[in-house]
Amino acid sequence: SLTRELTEAIVKNIIKLSGKDPYAVYAEFNRRWIDYNRNERCAFEQSSPTAKEKYLIYHNEILQRIEEMLPQGDNSMAFLFDIHGTGLEKSPEPESNFIELLVGTDQTNSRKALTDADFWGPNGLIPLLRTKKIRAYPENLNQEMENFPLDGGYTIREYGSKRIRPGLVAIQIEVINCIRDNRYCREKFAEDMADCIFSFVSPFV
Repeated sequence: SLTRELTEAIVKNIIKLSGKDPYAVYAEFNRRWIDYNRNERCAFEQSSPTAKEKYLIYHNEILQRIEEMLPQGDNSMAFLFDIHGTGLEKSPEPESNFIELLVGTDQTNSRKALTDADFWGPNGLIPLLRTKKIRAYPENLNQEMENFPLDGGYTIREYGSKRIRPGLVAIQIEVINCIRDNRYCREKFAEDMADCIFSFVSPFV
């Protein structure tokens, strides 16, 4: 629900900040029909050739963008942000703190091209989100290491660091409903998120 609109707004704000047009790939179908963030074997009804075609088009387009960002043999760095919606609004911690987004890194595996200091230092993604008063989970490195159930799906695991390209950092972002469903909240969040992403990636690309 409105995840595409949110992502498009984030992209527009990144363009304003950077003067560059980032690559964007959008899933076409509701996840009840095709779950693009799962392995092909369990992402759709296998008897549907249309579902298979759309699934493969989506992932092939991601691979093409990765190849354009990081050609074979290129040792530089690039970033893939996989943006989703989530119905969850509480952290999995015993205190059940309210959250606005989940940040997934496959227990750090999809961001191996970065050090822990790069990710958690003053210019790391989650500390930057805090400066915008965005409540993200995990809140620290220990939670990131231990957060298996909510720590990203097939896309970041498949394309993250040391898989397709060593320099590719893949991060899953899941945004709660009340931000996506309210136009003011969605536009404000898109502006803040774009600012955080731009500040986070700028030293590396």
